[in-house]
Amino acid sequence: MFKQAISVAAVSAFAVAAEEDKGLLAGMQAGFFVPDQKSFEIYQCAAPVIPEMFKQAEAMLPMAEMMFKNATGQQELPAYVKTLENVFTGLEQIVFTLIGGYEGTQFCKGLIVAYHGRNLAMKTYSEMPAMHMGGPFAALQ
Repeated sequence: MFKQAISVAAVSAFAVAAEEDKGLLAGMQAGFFVPDQKSFEIYQCAAPVIPEMFKQAEAMLPMAEMMFKNATGQQELPAYVKTLENVFTGLEQIVFTLIGGYEGTQFCKGLIVAYHGRNLAMKTYSEMPAMHMGGPFAALQ
């Protein structure tokens, strides 16, 4: 009798957990259509853990920019450098959600990847003038 009660409890706990986690693709669909950060925070998904080594590398970017300016003698960095920096920092949420052993649900994993991936693609496309040359929809503009 006790074994049956334990197995019923385990099956129901698994069913409840599976019902709450709608899955990776449902999370990606929801994340793609989340309009802003405030709406993203409504889902209350845990943020992925960013390793300390990556944070230290990110903190070294201003020093690398200064060294580049000194080495080339330029007062201003080329416009694409800021975009590359945004790509570097924007990828951290995606990369460490996918390969960093994310502890949240599959729904949250999909939500984080799609939301940050969409934002990164939109920001990169709008800031990179080289990407606006031609393209499949150039004739429609």
